[in-house]
Amino acid sequence: MELVIDSNCLNSSLLEEHLQKSIKNKAIIIDFTQIEAVKAVNIDMIRERLSILSRYSAQVIVLKSTKKTCAMSGRNKGLKRRLIDIKQTQDFYEFCTQIAGNTKVDRAQQILTLEGAQESQLYLKKLESNLSEIFNFFSIFQTQFNEHELREIRNGENYRNSTVKKLFTLISLLAGETFRLHPYADRWPKKWEWPNTVIFRNSVFKALYFMDWMQKGSPTKMKTKRVLNDMIDLHFCTYATYFDGIMTQDNRCLDIYHKGNDMLKNGIIPSLQTK
Repeated sequence: MELVIDSNCLNSSLLEEHLQKSIKNKAIIIDFTQIEAVKAVNIDMIRERLSILSRYSAQVIVLKSTKKTCAMSGRNKGLKRRLIDIKQTQDFYEFCTQIAGNTKVDRAQQILTLEGAQESQLYLKKLESNLSEIFNFFSIFQTQFNEHELREIRNGENYRNSTVKKLFTLISLLAGETFRLHPYADRWPKKWEWPNTVIFRNSVFKALYFMDWMQKGSPTKMKTKRVLNDMIDLHFCTYATYFDGIMTQDNRCLDIYHKGNDMLKNGIIPSLQTK
C-alpha cells in the first residue's frame, strides 16, 4: 500500500510496521512533511525524526511541491506519476544515507535544502497571510444556506437535496476562484479533468471543513495557528486520494479524509446522504 504520511506519524510504530510488512508498501511524503521534519535545530534531532524513514528510504516517495501540483493537468493518464518528484525522491534517499553515517553536518544540510521544502515554506507563509480570505469565504459560504439547511448541518442530520446542490456549487466556485488566482495555472482544466486536479480535490475538503465549522461554531473564534494547521491537514487528505489512503493519528483529519474520499470516488452528489 502507498500511504501519505502525516507529520505526526514520522516517529510512530505504525509507520515502521507499515514499511516493515512489505517492500511494496510505500511512504508518500509531501512538502509539508518535509517542513515538519527539518524544523529541528540540529542534525541529531533531524536524524531522530527521520530515523524510521532512513531505515526504509528505498520505500519513500517524495511528491512535488504543492505550488507545482496545484497547476498540474487533471487528465487521467499518468495522474499519480505526475505528482511524484523523481529528483527529490533520489535526494531524500541520499540525504538519509548521509545522516545515517558520520557525514559532515554542512554536507547533510546542503542535501537537506530540498527544492520542495523551500518552495513550501513560501507557500505556507502565503497561506497564513491569506487566512482572512478563508474566513471571508466561510462567511459567504454560510449565508448560502437557509434556516432549515443550517439546522440540518449543525445537528449533523442527513442533507436534503437543496443542501447537496449548494455544497457542490460552492465547491466548484471555490475551486474556480483558487485556480484563477494561482500564479502557475496557465491552462483552465477541461470539464472532465476538474475532479482530478489538486485544487478541486482540496476544495472538496475545505468545503467539508467549512461544514464542520458550521456544526461547531465560527472559525473566527479559533486561534490562527490552529486554523493554519487544519488547512495543512487538508493537503494531506487531498494527496491521500491519489494513493491508498493516509496514515495519521488525528481522528478529525482521518474522518474528513474518509468523507471527502468517498465523495470523490463515488461521485460527489450521489455519495452524500440526502433526504
